[in-house]
This record gives sequence, C-alpha cells and structure tokens, in this order.
Amino acid sequence: MGRRLDSVYAAGSADSGQVGLALRFRHGATALVSYARGHDRDGGVDLLVVGNRGTVTYDATADPVGPGTAKAPTKLLALLKRALRSGRAEAAGDDEQP
Repeated sequence: MGRRLDSVYAAGSADSGQVGLALRFRHGATALVSYARGHDRDGGVDLLVVGNRGTVTYDATADPVGPGTAKAPTKLLALLKRALRSGRAEAAGDDEQP
C-alpha cells in the first residue's frame, strides 16, 4: 500500500477458515482483505484484497512457488490475532507494519 498501517479490524476465525480484515492506513487509505481456506486445496488459500484503487487476488493453486511458503512477519501476525480476539479495531505499532 505504500503507507503506514494505522489499525486493523478483524472478523471470523482461523479455525473456520474465514477471516475478513478492514485495514486503515495513514492519510485515509483503506483496504478490505478476505481470507478463505479451501477444503480441497491441501492447505492453499484464495485471497482477495480490495483497496481504494483496485483489487488484488491470489490463488494458491496458481502459485509457482507452492502454497504455504510465504510467512507473515511475526509481529504483524500477532496484531491480526489480537484483532480477531478483541472483536474491535486494534492500533498498529511501528513494528507491526506489513
């Protein structure tokens, strides 16, 4: 996004395989991220990011590197988990940036 992440609101659960994120960035940029784990994908995911200037999709079956190889930064992942647990928007710190 090219901007500092200010806050994250998350709904759903990792156990259900359905998670929605509302991301708010500095200077008003926003993005919606939808994660859906497929049952027939052997750990793969479909990812849809909707932002102010367009969308980005990711299909694990089309990934030449293979599903599950990318890892989120540990502190960013902790922020997402915190937002899922709290059920409210959580502020992102300097060390929790994507």
